[in-house]
Amino acid sequence: MTVPRLPQSFSTGLPPEPGTYALLFTLPVARELAIGALGGHVFSVGTYIYVGSALGAGGLHSRVAHHVRTACRPHWHLDYLRPYTHVHALWFSVYARRLEDVWAQTILALDGATVPVPGFGASDRAGLSHLFHFTTTPLLVRFTERLGPTHPRVHCLRWAR
Repeated sequence: MTVPRLPQSFSTGLPPEPGTYALLFTLPVARELAIGALGGHVFSVGTYIYVGSALGAGGLHSRVAHHVRTACRPHWHLDYLRPYTHVHALWFSVYARRLEDVWAQTILALDGATVPVPGFGASDRAGLSHLFHFTTTPLLVRFTERLGPTHPRVHCLRWAR
């Protein structure tokens, strides 16, 4: 399998500071995949949003760079799914506090959101998932409206599919 190059927008537009992110990608063909300890699951065609936080070394730039590349040895749940998908956008906030659970609950409240795999990306948080499926791509403006005006600013990077 060829490892894709990191999109140019990441090398110039994504900061090394800590923050929270939502990676938007499409799955063009339905697949059944084994996701580490979560076991086998069927993934439908559509748009997926994966929510995470990047509070360690290298911040947002390092964590998202890992997710955009195809991992040779899967480490996170997302590493099992990513080789079959096409990343097309990233929503992120630069902020040193963990906001991923708030973002996950906010994305789940968007019209059309479903949870394809309970516990995906959130195995340390009972009853949560950080992966969501949509048949159509949700709008950033709807997401930020639901977060509210006191939330740290959400930025968006996009690139061609």
